[in-house]
Parts: sequence; C-alpha cells; structure tokens
Amino acid sequence: MIPTAPNEPTPPLPDKDVDAFREALLDDIRKNRIILPSLPDVVMKIRSAVSDPNSDSNKIARIVNTDPAISARIIKIANSALYQRQGKPVNDLRVAIARIGNTLIKTLVTNLSILQAMNTPAGPMKAHLQRLFKHCSEVAAMSYALAKMTGKIDPESAMLAGIVHDIGSLPILQKALATKPIRDDEAMIDRLLSALHPEIGAYVLKSWAFPDELIQVARDHETLFRGHDGGPDLVDIVIVADLCLPDRTKQGNHPLVLANVSAFDRVGVSPQGDLRDNDNVMEHFTEVLELLAH
Repeated sequence: MIPTAPNEPTPPLPDKDVDAFREALLDDIRKNRIILPSLPDVVMKIRSAVSDPNSDSNKIARIVNTDPAISARIIKIANSALYQRQGKPVNDLRVAIARIGNTLIKTLVTNLSILQAMNTPAGPMKAHLQRLFKHCSEVAAMSYALAKMTGKIDPESAMLAGIVHDIGSLPILQKALATKPIRDDEAMIDRLLSALHPEIGAYVLKSWAFPDELIQVARDHETLFRGHDGGPDLVDIVIVADLCLPDRTKQGNHPLVLANVSAFDRVGVSPQGDLRDNDNVMEHFTEVLELLAH
C-alpha cells in the first residue's frame, strides 16, 4: 500500500468502524463464513514434489502440465532473458523446467498462481483486483531487481515477497464488497485495506504454511521505520521496492517519510536517488514485469 505523507491529515486508525469490521472479518474467517484464499492444487503438488528427493523434471512437468496456463507461462519464462543465458529456445515443458531448476519452479508456479487469482474478474471486485494485481506485480519486479543489486537476498524469494505483501487485501475486499453499508463507500474500503491488510495478510500466509520470513513481510511491510541489526531482509526489500516504483513521484509525496526509512541504508539505495537512472535495476525490473504480465 502507498503510505500517506506525514503532513496530510488522515482519520485516526484504528477507529471504531475499522475495529468493528476487523472483529467481524476475523469471526467470519474462524467460522468459515469467509474462506481464505487457497493455493491451487498444482502449487501444493509441486511444493510436495520438489521436497521429494526422488522427484525429477519429468514428474514435475507432469504436475505442471495439468494447468495449461501455468505450463505456457513456464515455457515463456524459460525462454526469457532472465533464464536463457545460453542455448536455443525451448518449447518442451520438461526441458523448460530442467533449465529453470526444480527449486525455482516451486517459487515461480506459486507466484504465477497467486497473480492469476488476483487477475481473475469477479463482479464488483474486478476493478479492485486489477489494481492489486498491477501493484503487486510492480513491487515483485522491483523487489527482484533490488535483490539482484544487493547480492544478499535470493531474487526469486524477493519476487514472491513482493507478490504476497498485500495478500490480506483479498479477504478484506471479499467482506467489504459483500457488506451493504460499505460496498459503495470507496473511502471506507481504502481505510479498511490500509489499516487491516498487514494483519490479515499474515493470517493468510500462516494458513498456507508459508515460511516465517514471508509472513513477516505481510505483517511488517507498512512499518516503515522498523530497524534491525545486520544486512537487508525481505521486509526491507519490499519496503524500498514499494517506495521506489518508477511511476511514483516519491520526493513530492513522501519527503519526510523517506529520509527516516532505514531500510534504504540496508538495501544500499539512496532515498534521494531515482532508480530510473540505474540501467541494471531497471532492466531486471522491466524483464520481470513483462514475465508477470498476463
């Protein structure tokens, strides 16, 4: 989510309306009245297969092949500049998986499946989901590029972190757009998303049995002034990626915020700089964004 500049007045959050919505949403989730987003069956099977030392590219290809859309995207990725460093283009799924590697396939299939869920038209949620898809794709692409630049964070993990950082928006939108007093109030929906998506996102990723470092991304990526010892972590990468998207006029929108975000120092990016001037970062950003686009 885009942070608000500190000199702009905002309604205090949480307030009674947000608190009431939060409690109702959590109660709905606990009682299965709102079903949390679930990972597609193909993702679960691939995660299991990759963990099996006896699995090979043939077995994983058979699983991926059950989802034609994902299969086509995997071949496209294998032929992209990111992975085709040498050799001829491939059109065979097994060869594509062998080129990318079994471990990366698990992450890439997860990425593509989550984005596919965000980019599926769904009545009144369509416009909201399209905005969410665009934003998460851009943060994922920039997270990958920043991770490549630092050399200290796995780029594919950073890409996944960017994709899931706002995943809590899905159940919030599902309930908000089904609640008559709220569904026509765009300002209220934005307030609910801003206030609640980190907590609900962590809840979703826990239900998916995601690793703690990704759950932390969902929970803490809006905590702009967090500090910690050591080098950058995935939360730092996502915070900086979100604030440095090429189409954001960050100096005009958030001058006081950026000067105090220590994640910039850990990632190695100047808050006064402009990543559009870094050809290497922008090349990776553009390549990944193209891969993630439908």
